[in-house]
Amino acid sequence: MPIEIASGSRWIIDFSRVALRNLQSLNLFRGDDVLLHVIYRPETRSFVLNDCLDGNWGSECTVAAPRDGGLSHVAFELRFLATGLSVAVRGGGRLVIEDRFVLSGEVEASMPRTIALAQPLRAEEDEVLPYPAIPRDGPSGPARDACPEDRTAVAAASPAGATAALAAVQRPAIGMSLSGVLDECAFSPAVGGWLVTGWMPAELPIDGGGRLAAEVKPAEAATGDEIIIVQYPRDDIREVGHAFVLLVPCDATDAPPVPPRQIDLMVSPGVAVRLTRSPGFAMRDEAGMQRLVRDVLTTANRGAVEPLRARIERANFTGEDSFAKLGVPAHVEVDEVIPVRPGAALLFGWCLDPLGLVESIRLCCGAATSAPLEDAWFRTNRQDIVDAFARQYGVVPHDSGFIAWADAQVACDRRLFLEIRLTDGRRGLKPLPQPTRRGSAALRRVLGAASLPGHDLDRIFDRVLGAPLAELNRQRLALPPQPREDRFGTLPAAPRVSLVIPLYGRLDFMRCQLAIFSAQRMASDEIIYVLDQPERTAELVAMAHSAFGSLGMPFRVLLLGDNRGFGPASNAGLAAARGRYVMFLNSDVFPEEADWLDRLVADLECDASTGIVGPLLLFADGTVQHAGMELEPVQELSGWLFPRHPLKGRVPPAGGPRLRHWPAVTGAAMLMRRDLALELGGFDPDFAVGDFEDADLCLRAAALGLRCTVDMSVRARHLERQSQNAGSADWRHNTTLLNAWTFNRRLHPPRPTTAHGG
Repeated sequence: MPIEIASGSRWIIDFSRVALRNLQSLNLFRGDDVLLHVIYRPETRSFVLNDCLDGNWGSECTVAAPRDGGLSHVAFELRFLATGLSVAVRGGGRLVIEDRFVLSGEVEASMPRTIALAQPLRAEEDEVLPYPAIPRDGPSGPARDACPEDRTAVAAASPAGATAALAAVQRPAIGMSLSGVLDECAFSPAVGGWLVTGWMPAELPIDGGGRLAAEVKPAEAATGDEIIIVQYPRDDIREVGHAFVLLVPCDATDAPPVPPRQIDLMVSPGVAVRLTRSPGFAMRDEAGMQRLVRDVLTTANRGAVEPLRARIERANFTGEDSFAKLGVPAHVEVDEVIPVRPGAALLFGWCLDPLGLVESIRLCCGAATSAPLEDAWFRTNRQDIVDAFARQYGVVPHDSGFIAWADAQVACDRRLFLEIRLTDGRRGLKPLPQPTRRGSAALRRVLGAASLPGHDLDRIFDRVLGAPLAELNRQRLALPPQPREDRFGTLPAAPRVSLVIPLYGRLDFMRCQLAIFSAQRMASDEIIYVLDQPERTAELVAMAHSAFGSLGMPFRVLLLGDNRGFGPASNAGLAAARGRYVMFLNSDVFPEEADWLDRLVADLECDASTGIVGPLLLFADGTVQHAGMELEPVQELSGWLFPRHPLKGRVPPAGGPRLRHWPAVTGAAMLMRRDLALELGGFDPDFAVGDFEDADLCLRAAALGLRCTVDMSVRARHLERQSQNAGSADWRHNTTLLNAWTFNRRLHPPRPTTAHGG
């Protein structure tokens, strides 16, 4: 299309997300010459300007894009100077180019519809003067509370004055810049921002989505989300313009919100709109503005009518089950809610939709909604639903249950509920039960809820269980342990080795171990038992007094205030340890030789390249339980890497090297320098309860250039897992899978997926 350029012209150019992603360009040309070529270059996060004269491309000029990149919309300003060109990217860089790109007169412009162009503006035009406001009596009457910044505002101009000032434009032309006014606004945290009314002289070419890229001044008034716009007929301005309602997203959790003073809308294709306050601009109360918007939506005919109506309804949810009132043969129920953080939860429920009437189910928190639950759930068998509805519907799917992860991405403590949308456009809201479990109880509930299919583990953990379970685990460990310590006997002043031994389940193993230790050469070492089962504190203390009285072996006991799991309990012992070395040991490991610890310490002292050393562990029948670990993919469990014990179940080898190096050794018995253990931060607490934290620690030591070694000449019997309460099969298995997901995702992060929202 032909465009006239004059010296001093100022253009606003907007590259949409699609234009940025697809490397689309703006071109101004005359004949065969490209006078100006503008394109986004993602590898350098910059815009490139160039020209092609007489078939030869010139040198590139670059100006930085906004730092956050993000490939969301980017706008910038071009000023055509008498001696060159000035470029200013909003949120990015600035550049003045002299003696090049000197453009004037008529040129041809070529650009896709995904690039908007607003031109020309006068160079001295820093503010576009608003059209006069037209007074209107709202639902609460003509008297309105003035905005604090505009308490001296004069009365608005009359409709006749506005008519004289404007030509009645029904449709803006491509490349046009429009002005409009802001009449009233109110902040509505329930809806999610500022509700603003006003008018402009033209009906905007907006689609049914009604979401527009915009810049809001002051900048802190917006969150960066797209503005929602609805246009509606208003009798008092029917001859001169079109009324609108805007929802300007605003997060006011940290500070009082600032009302918008100016809003610049970029409307495709190529229409720029600047909205500024009218002289009679006024603030409304939230309830009054919501009533006005509800009335407006009954007559609105363009823009995001349904999305805005849904926000108003969600914001005013009373707890009534409006979905049940729709009377459709579809059932959606949530049996239990596990809150993860404000606005986000794991949901246990069931869905029966024999006619396929349900389009989507979303979690709501105030006006905010999650992506559809179907994007982040997995189905579970529910025989009780089959039994209850088989007579009514005939064949009922066994997998009508679900576990879903839903995140409305809003930090508020408003009550959670569901929005269920039907394929015919109707929707209903459904209350959710109040949460009853938190902390460890919530973690165990989720992990013990269902048997997980091995072929679908990537999707289940990447999209449903992994992130919320990791967050629940971190929350339960958020407060540092403050253990109480009891000492029995006289301990060495400067221990050589600190043995850290967690206790859970089989507390009686402590007495068995102490009996063996009392006959071994351990006078220069300290023994630290860590009770990870606080409800049995009195029982353990009594047992400790009895064991010391009969055996005389000195030791320490750390009594934790809550159950934290193997890794965090071991870390509590590490924090209390005083030795040069630390020996992480299970309570069901029983060394055979009196000098076992001397020999393991010698292995470390003789070779500085060895970071971790462990003994050969045997089952009670004398076969190998552990002689080192390597990582191996398990195809039936999504191909994830799991630690494998190569010699497990075999007779111990008679020959071969005494020291064998492996990728990892078991945390059931591993010795390392205490300063190394502290440098590595001990076991990573993200591994819940137990499993994989030892392999992870070994890999982190290997990253420092240190080896893991098993001394085949040092032997101990290991009863393997008898020191723990078994728990349910699903809970134990799913805990291992959670830790396997954590371990494997650190080695191989998932590929990014396209986010869904609504």
